[in-house]
Amino acid sequence: MSIKQLEKLFNPGHISVIGNLHKGACKGNTLLKNLLYSDFQGKISAVSKECTIAEPESVKILQSINQIDDSVDIAVFTTPIEEVLNILQTCKDKDKISNVIITEGVQSLSDKHAVTQLLELSKKLNFRILGIHSIGIIIPELNLNASFYSDMPERGNIAFVSQSGAIITSVLDYAKRNNIGFKYIISIGSIIDVDFGDIIDFLWGENNVKSTMLYIEQIKNVRKFLSAARHTSRIKPILAVKSGNNPHSNEIIQKRMLKEVGNYNVYDNAFRRAGIIRVDKIDELLSAADILTKVKIPESDKICIITNSGGAGVLAVDEFHNRKLNLHKINNDLKKNLKNILKESEYCDNPVDVSGSANEKVLIETAEICIKSSDFDTFMIILVINGLYEPSYVIKEIKNKNIYNKRLLFVFLGGNEYYYLKLSKLENINTSVFFNLNEAIDSYYYGVSYRHKLRKLIATPTRFSKTFNFNHNKAEKIIEKYCKEEVTEISFDKSEEILKCYEIPVLPSFEVKNLNHAFFKADKIGYPVNIVVLSNNFQEKEFKKIDSPRMLKKSYHEVIDFKKNINKVLIEKYIENVDIVLQVGIKTDNELGPYIFLGLGGKYKKIMKETSIMLPPLNKFLALRLIERSYLSDFLKNLGLVEKLEELLVKLSYLSSDFSGIRELVIDPLVNYKKDFYALDFKIKVKKNEIEPPYHFVILPYPNNYEFKEKLPDNTEILIRPIKPEDEEMHLDFFYSLSKETNYYRFFSYRKRLTHEQLASFTQIDYNREVAIVAVAKENGKEKIVGVNRLVYYPNSEKYEFAIVVRDQWQAKGVGKILMDKLFRIAKDKGIKEIYGSVLAENSKMLNFAKKLGFEIIDTEGEIVYIRLKL
Repeated sequence: MSIKQLEKLFNPGHISVIGNLHKGACKGNTLLKNLLYSDFQGKISAVSKECTIAEPESVKILQSINQIDDSVDIAVFTTPIEEVLNILQTCKDKDKISNVIITEGVQSLSDKHAVTQLLELSKKLNFRILGIHSIGIIIPELNLNASFYSDMPERGNIAFVSQSGAIITSVLDYAKRNNIGFKYIISIGSIIDVDFGDIIDFLWGENNVKSTMLYIEQIKNVRKFLSAARHTSRIKPILAVKSGNNPHSNEIIQKRMLKEVGNYNVYDNAFRRAGIIRVDKIDELLSAADILTKVKIPESDKICIITNSGGAGVLAVDEFHNRKLNLHKINNDLKKNLKNILKESEYCDNPVDVSGSANEKVLIETAEICIKSSDFDTFMIILVINGLYEPSYVIKEIKNKNIYNKRLLFVFLGGNEYYYLKLSKLENINTSVFFNLNEAIDSYYYGVSYRHKLRKLIATPTRFSKTFNFNHNKAEKIIEKYCKEEVTEISFDKSEEILKCYEIPVLPSFEVKNLNHAFFKADKIGYPVNIVVLSNNFQEKEFKKIDSPRMLKKSYHEVIDFKKNINKVLIEKYIENVDIVLQVGIKTDNELGPYIFLGLGGKYKKIMKETSIMLPPLNKFLALRLIERSYLSDFLKNLGLVEKLEELLVKLSYLSSDFSGIRELVIDPLVNYKKDFYALDFKIKVKKNEIEPPYHFVILPYPNNYEFKEKLPDNTEILIRPIKPEDEEMHLDFFYSLSKETNYYRFFSYRKRLTHEQLASFTQIDYNREVAIVAVAKENGKEKIVGVNRLVYYPNSEKYEFAIVVRDQWQAKGVGKILMDKLFRIAKDKGIKEIYGSVLAENSKMLNFAKKLGFEIIDTEGEIVYIRLKL
């Protein structure tokens, strides 16, 4: 559903409180008072069949929603859910109400039925529902408090969205004590309609929102949420606390949310993949969001500490270590220059200690020399105020020396309120001045975390493999045979075939028909061997280690004479002296779908049950991150097995990507043998799934099925493919190649440069919602982007708008026509019905080109012509 109605939720002109209004303690009365006392300048109305309070002067109490003489942007209901339904069913006009906030929760079976009917009614009358069990919405900038929280928070640039009303009140109390302001506070409640994805999509376009903080118990639409988060987190940070990190709390959440809730660890991985910064505590959530609205994000991890206190320097180093932040060593040239100034100091490394007796001149010269170094881009200057410094003078002088515009963080310890007030008034520096060491390190840590997530974990691996030669068709036939309405386990021998189809090493085993055959195979393999017995239904597998022919004879007769329900007897090599025993595989989360896991296997999993997990799709980089996040990482590195394990995990990802019916695949034990891994035992469970792969993934893989080799009319070969994050450098080269005219026509104004954030938004796209294809050609043996075509989704209007640009020297050669043809094909595959475009009226070449492709002019506005094509 479109987020169009949400514009009225976040910028309402008319709010109505609907519910019984009684004297004394009454929810409707409380909310109406908060709304009236907040000095909201829009229209306020109230509807109540039972009213025992005197009418406030500024609002008239009506008996029915049909008596309201104009449209309502927000209707806040304080009545039970069944009564909400009854009231709304009396509404005579479609579009009368844009947004409904429901403050009560489900109390009965009839309430559950009412929720279903409310959703159907919302589509009929065209309104959105916030809640159930919401405490309302607060917008300080509009002096709007349509909630049960009594105070008006400070204005700021943070959006706060929470499923818990109690968490909202505690956060706002903490924020008030720490002078932290908000743009929006939204109580989303137990989601039945408006969800986190909708709100994040709306906040993406809100320039005054600098960071978004979320308190999450459960997500309704995971794919939409992750898509919105990946889209938004590239331009503004999103921080989240996820509750339910143990079975008991998870059970409570499931009862509150009326549905199964996903695994906490899988949620954690999903947040990382979406660029969301997860924190553990509510106060940490607020401080991190506040910091990230103010600070400049560091370009790298290169930070230098300068201090006049050795003790403070040591504390800083400890805190950096605790947060796994690195402090780079100072190079010899810089160390030599520093010793010319700090002659008495024997420690000229990071942190740089100027000593407690150094004066302002020494400190400023030290800072200047460090800032000139190319080794660092961030400086944390920690000073104990001791009478030798005037803080405001030090700040101004060091800022004047900062001709390279590097990031400066000043930390003053031991300062009183006089210094705080004086420094906070200095223009453009208060956001870089701290009076607490941990807060300063927090500001750096959260900035580094945000940058790491943006540049590394939003990777989108490919849909199909070009490296491996999988036998997809054979595996498909086996899996289709077993897929039913209920979960079904595939037989051992067929599971083995599936693993072999995806080149996952399985220890070779040989069926034996009689004892002599068993002797022959055992001699060929070499003792010790395993004798393996498979049951008739192939679900049970028994192993026994055999050390000699005599033992084999005894065990074989025991099998034949005493075992029943035998289908096959196998002989395989017994693996001795393994270095590590693992379990790996695929499991399916209730909410977030398939995930890949890694942990100790065999008897060792009883000792250490913890597993490392990662949402697919995986590439080698993400597989390595999965390994590094496990406690096995160092041991695997020492054994030289990381690369082999990476490869196996990527193969599992491809297998999961190809078959939406796989519910579980467990390889346990997986052991190392001759510098490779082998699956000794395994099981695969499947269930019929109507969702076509890879759409059962919450993160869509890179669609390399949309790669096309084409020839231009002059026989020049070009490659058309979806854009990749790795294209950033080529895309920048492409941008700077555009003439001023082409640049102006593409961006509707001349754009001199692209920031890293803009480049990231162009190259790191979410294939769930966007299409961006490039035409790549070779010039002098080097690949170059010669054309780009985009189809961007705007959730506020539910429109897809294309934007095409071709490198000037490649125009009029057929590149644009091919790019449009391929875009149309992809759009049709995605079920897109219409494509829109905006063209400058003076761009006659583009208008003629669009006309030939079938676009029609639908509107003009000043210098802009709006066009549309129905597919």
